Amino acid sequence: TCSWDNSVALSFSDSGKFATNLLGHRNPVTSADFSITGQLATSSWDKTVRIWDVNKGVSCPMTGHLDVVWCVAYCPTNPNVVASVSRDCTTCLWDTRMGGRVATLSDGTAKMNCVTFSRDGVKLATAGARSNITLRDPANPGQHLTHTSGHRGKINSVS
Repeated sequence: TCSWDNSVALSFSDSGKFATNLLGHRNPVTSADFSITGQLATSSWDKTVRIWDVNKGVSCPMTGHLDVVWCVAYCPTNPNVVASVSRDCTTCLWDTRMGGRVATLSDGTAKMNCVTFSRDGVKLATAGARSNITLRDPANPGQHLTHTSGHRGKINSVS
């Protein structure tokens, strides 16, 4: 779970009992996602994405966003790829092996709230304050596949 106390709390999946707190973010933690290999990515108001070794309780910060990072998502078919969206109107793609950003995608003046990959990893969906959903091909992220809308208010989650 992510918290306003700047931590991530891990619990055992079989019992639900508290296991440990992960500390490293300097501001509230907004989102968390596990890769298919068990690696954890988190996002925060401190403008970072952190990649965690949950067994050791240590993280590697990924910097590049200029404002709050609202959401992170691992690619379901490539556990080394993480996407993040920010209030700075960008979507970033990160390579966890290299420990850095591989692409920064401008969303114009639209502040992004959420991001997810399709189950097969071939589409990346982002959405946010402008009530639009943008679909991209992660292999060619600069090219928008489509824009859709249907809401009149901010979009808080995509799936």
